[in-house]
Amino acid sequence: MSTVADCTNEIVVEIQKTADDVWRRCFATAEGFDEETVRIRQGIMQRASGLSAYALARVDSEPAGVGFGVVTDDWLGLFGIATVERHRRKGVATAITTALAVWGEKMGAEHAYLQVEVLNAPALRLYGQLGFETAYTYWYRLLQC
Repeated sequence: MSTVADCTNEIVVEIQKTADDVWRRCFATAEGFDEETVRIRQGIMQRASGLSAYALARVDSEPAGVGFGVVTDDWLGLFGIATVERHRRKGVATAITTALAVWGEKMGAEHAYLQVEVLNAPALRLYGQLGFETAYTYWYRLLQC
């Protein structure tokens, strides 16, 4: 049911076909989301077309971070990579990204992409170290009613 990628002695990443309660709780904790926001975000993930996987990282058996991957054609999209605050800057996001990349390659992906908010300097630094480059920028607009 799940593939386990042992990325370091401390960090173990499980690749799952679905998001279980542990994944959802870890996602909520890492992002600071309430249950309704997690439900909405997971609904978006479930509607993604292509092969998908949920990654759950554990540090000493404790849930420490999550991520979501989708393979469409030969592209792997990485989304929702988030680390619980007390485990940040310890390699958790790198382990999640690596595990999803290994999974994606097994599913036929030859390229990968992700989106990072421009103000998230730690994530920009991490993904730059992993070989990602900025392809374009984006922004959100809100309709004032």
